[in-house]
Amino acid sequence: QAGLITAKVIEGAASHGVYSYIKHFALNDQETNRSGICTWADEQTIRENYLKPFQYAVEEGGSAGIMTGFNRIGTVANSEHYPLLTTILRDEWGFRGHIVTDYQVGTVGDKTNNLEIMTRSGNNIPLGDRNESAVGGGQWDATLRGGKGGVKVGKYDAAKKTYSTTEYYSDTVSTNMQYYYTRIRAMELLYTSARSNLMDNGADFQLNLKNQTITLYKGVASKKQIVTGFGPDADISYELVSSDLPEGVTFDVKTGTISATNRATATNGKIVLKARYDRWAASNNVTINVVFAEPIDYTGSTALALNTPYEATVSTEAWKPTPNLGSNEAGVVSVTPAVTGLPEGLTFDAATGKVSGTPTKAGVYNIKIEYTVVERTISRWGSWTWANNTTSKYSRTVTLKVGDTVDCTFGDTVITVGKGEKVTPPAAPTAPEGMTFVGWGVDGEVFDFDNPIEADTTFTAIFAKEADTIEFRVENGMVQSRINGGEWVDVISVADLKGEKGDKGDTGAAGEKGEKGDKGDTGAAGKDGVDGKDGAAGKDGVDGKDGKDGENGTGCGGSVIAATSTVGALALLGTALALKKKREE
Repeated sequence: QAGLITAKVIEGAASHGVYSYIKHFALNDQETNRSGICTWADEQTIRENYLKPFQYAVEEGGSAGIMTGFNRIGTVANSEHYPLLTTILRDEWGFRGHIVTDYQVGTVGDKTNNLEIMTRSGNNIPLGDRNESAVGGGQWDATLRGGKGGVKVGKYDAAKKTYSTTEYYSDTVSTNMQYYYTRIRAMELLYTSARSNLMDNGADFQLNLKNQTITLYKGVASKKQIVTGFGPDADISYELVSSDLPEGVTFDVKTGTISATNRATATNGKIVLKARYDRWAASNNVTINVVFAEPIDYTGSTALALNTPYEATVSTEAWKPTPNLGSNEAGVVSVTPAVTGLPEGLTFDAATGKVSGTPTKAGVYNIKIEYTVVERTISRWGSWTWANNTTSKYSRTVTLKVGDTVDCTFGDTVITVGKGEKVTPPAAPTAPEGMTFVGWGVDGEVFDFDNPIEADTTFTAIFAKEADTIEFRVENGMVQSRINGGEWVDVISVADLKGEKGDKGDTGAAGEKGEKGDKGDTGAAGKDGVDGKDGAAGKDGVDGKDGKDGENGTGCGGSVIAATSTVGALALLGTALALKKKREE
């Protein structure tokens, strides 16, 4: 029962990186005269009664710490007992930890605690204070083992029971064996500590997980894993302490991956996390900063000297072709750059990413850098597999200034051109109400943009007051007017419009030919003939003369209404202006 209970306690502690010492190993069953007392028992009794709980603790609980007792088994001290510490504990039970002595007050290395024997027997740490006349010792000698170094052991003086500090055993079995066991004991000690909470189970977070900065790219969907020193098979998980990531950016606590969509808000952020190694060893808080950068880099000066050789490089870290990509494998197939809008004299080599040449014309050039990225995805349905290639284009504009340039400022807009070049002004600004845009000016005068610009110049918008537009119409017997397209207003009744008599007009044009006159009267009766018969009736009279020409027309020309005189028109205009003034007041 004691062994089973102990095993479970040890197992629980070990799951959180704590190694537990079980003591006192072994047969230490009394406190009276326990220091150096000789305990006698046969092997069967020792194994079945005294060692069984320890066996459960080691084999079932995985104990990684043992403390020996002050007693002896037979006449051999526990701390020097090779069959107990090595044959049974390490070889039979598979113990993989370290062994420490009970605390020895000034007895470490005395005649019952020989340091060399303890080391060879399986003891890792002599716990306590070294005896002034400690038995056993050694010194490091860098010349031993062909320059590799080793521990040389002084010769033992049996009479004095001490080891010599002037005479040493030669580089023989004794020295080599001592060196071997010392290394083995140190290895066991370090291995146990490395797997404990003392050393974060070997995770070494200070080395393998540091504060860092992850760079993502504006407008590009991407994934990046935080950088660690852990191997690919390490059992690592993460706990998010706090997050200040921009919209569209996420962190996967299972994989340690930071992902961004192509629409992610391109502002910097950060997360604070903890890492767990083998499910229990936890790190301190680690800060992962997230920053956004341009996906396309332009390395080179953007200010170019005229007629001087120039070179720059176009590159990207956002996309890289997948090496050795098979026809049925997903990945990036190709990444192809192109540059347009270069100054005269410069060219771009897509194979090397170099922009080079000698610029020959001053000015400002907005060059366009474009990457064509072909990516492949793999789709599967049942036993069918097919590849899908997707082509995307990403671009960036870089402004190059060649030679001397000048800045032309139009309000909030600045246009840079080569010195002595012409500038194309921006669109006309919105004019205030009642005003109209005349043009861009300098010192109050409208500027002629056919002239070259020789120096930095600030242009201001010039406005002028709009002229009033007055209209008239006749509606329902009233003369109406409106100003600048406004509301129609009654001005005067048409009946009241009677101007003064105008001057006699010019002679009117000849009237049209009158209609045919009526038949003339019957002519007078002829004189009485001689008793003759009455004469025949006279013929019809001749046609009447044409009617008189019409009288010369009189009247006055009117611009709005035919009956309106010039004076009347002026009266209407005056009335309309008066109405406008009244409205404005």
